[in-house]
Amino acid sequence: CLLTAQAWLHHRPPGARLRYIAIDAFPMRQPMLEALNTRWTSLSGLAENLVKRWPAPLPGCHRRTEVFQDFSIDFWWEDAASALGDLASHGRRWVDIWYLDGFSPKTNAAMWSDAVFEAMQQLSRDGAIIASFTASGDIRRRLDKAGFSIAKRPGFGRKRECITGQLKEAGPTKPQTTPWDIAPPVTISPLTTSPLTTFPQQIAIVGAGIAGAQVARQLAERGCRVRVYDAARVAAGASCQSQGITYTRVSHKFGKLPDFAGLSFVHAVDSYQQLIEQGELEADKQVQLNGYLQLVKGDVQTNFDTVLADPQGHATLLSSEEASARAGVEIDRSAVFFPTGGWLDLPDLCQTLLKHKNITVIENTGPLTLKPSIGRSWLLVDSEQRVIARESQVVLATAHDTDKQVDLGWLPLQPIRGQTSLISETDKTNAIAIPICHEGYIAPARDGRHCIGASYHPNNESRDVSEADHRHNTDQLQAALGHLFDETGISVAGGSAAIRCATADYLPVVGFAPIQEQFRETFAPLAQDRKKLVDAESPAHPGLWLCCGFGSRGLSATPIAASLLVSQIFGEPPPLPRYLQQAVSPARFLQRALVKGNNS
Repeated sequence: CLLTAQAWLHHRPPGARLRYIAIDAFPMRQPMLEALNTRWTSLSGLAENLVKRWPAPLPGCHRRTEVFQDFSIDFWWEDAASALGDLASHGRRWVDIWYLDGFSPKTNAAMWSDAVFEAMQQLSRDGAIIASFTASGDIRRRLDKAGFSIAKRPGFGRKRECITGQLKEAGPTKPQTTPWDIAPPVTISPLTTSPLTTFPQQIAIVGAGIAGAQVARQLAERGCRVRVYDAARVAAGASCQSQGITYTRVSHKFGKLPDFAGLSFVHAVDSYQQLIEQGELEADKQVQLNGYLQLVKGDVQTNFDTVLADPQGHATLLSSEEASARAGVEIDRSAVFFPTGGWLDLPDLCQTLLKHKNITVIENTGPLTLKPSIGRSWLLVDSEQRVIARESQVVLATAHDTDKQVDLGWLPLQPIRGQTSLISETDKTNAIAIPICHEGYIAPARDGRHCIGASYHPNNESRDVSEADHRHNTDQLQAALGHLFDETGISVAGGSAAIRCATADYLPVVGFAPIQEQFRETFAPLAQDRKKLVDAESPAHPGLWLCCGFGSRGLSATPIAASLLVSQIFGEPPPLPRYLQQAVSPARFLQRALVKGNNS
């Protein structure tokens, strides 16, 4: 990876970008990586950057953008056949160059399996080349069988020979599973792009909260001109909190929700750390990523002992004494410590993300309605039926109002009222150094007040501040950390209420907007056999994309959601395994209804 980066930085073509996909089932930890790289003095500067961005050892894909200039890395901590098979299941050819490295075929046959070579063939673009340290005759024959022309070349060091090769022919790809979650290729409007452009140059986003801001920034950094429309103003909705927590949970179980939560959390803290290092967010003023604590209930602590045993992981289990040292105040039980997490000022974050030369923000439009128009475009119409704009590509980041748009009433979105409270700091609580989460949470004091929260009221859209919710928040805090308030009590000094958007499975809605009736017709065979391969493109509203349903985890989930959405728009490899792309796809609700025989 470092040698490729070194060559890239010296010889890259103007305007080009490189994505490096690194696969390892047993990734090194940072200390070992650091020690090994000290011997390569010519690479020391690059190595330092790589080590700094090195992901936690969570299985799955970890995307790190701009590790070097115009050079991004997808770290797949996964078995090679599994990772490549996952990528190949998308039916897209993405790879130009292959490095086949690793242990000898004699000592690790699985890494050199036919399944790996077949996935390589399916992923390779026309003219894709191979380089490998091995010169094994068996490997040469099997690569030839998989569709690569292979030749020997002089080796180096103790190796007399190694091999190089090239894909003979990149034919059409065939899906291995029904592609109901795969975004159709973006149709480029000749009015908005040059003949050489293969992606949309202009995209509109409706909604200027954390979801819309994340998508806007990532599109802008890819060179798109982005217009962001908001009914009110930036961060006026659920993104109004001045101290949001990069919240996640660890689980001793594996499943879509905990797997998405873990991968999205480590992705988010890396992206926020980059904003700090680039000077866009000011540490300790707008953001604090010194860690946070999740207090543990005694009856579940034993479940975490093995899950959190890795000291290089993204979370560790602390005793009450260790937790107290981290928190700065007395903690009377064990806690899970997330060393890279913390709090951010959401309005400041949204404003920061939207400060980009390619982004234009249009506020106070009132609610906008999408109407199909000629040329596969969309009209944005206000409440007085005036056309505000015509756009060929639109991203809806409008939380629980998303299902009010054309053909989206089937989305099971739920508004959830949440209220936070501001309480006065005391002589004891002003020592709180990092956020402490329990059934609710308390953040370190800012301007003499702590933010605590939060209440949870499904299907309640009232934004009025409630005394009952203040009591709820203070009661939770009293139950968890009451010893900090024995002398003073808890004094409420204000608060705010906002409406979050959630789904029944607690996973967000990210991806293309499917056409309901056409989807049912296209994939009707799934009603009889959910595993049946239906080789058909998923019907989608042209140029319409969705990004909503984050509940109370917008800070942690929106960076990876935006990356997934941008990857789909650009037709690039996703930052998540396929099963998690399916888990957040808007089309999952239509697919589940078919499989369950419920088409109402």
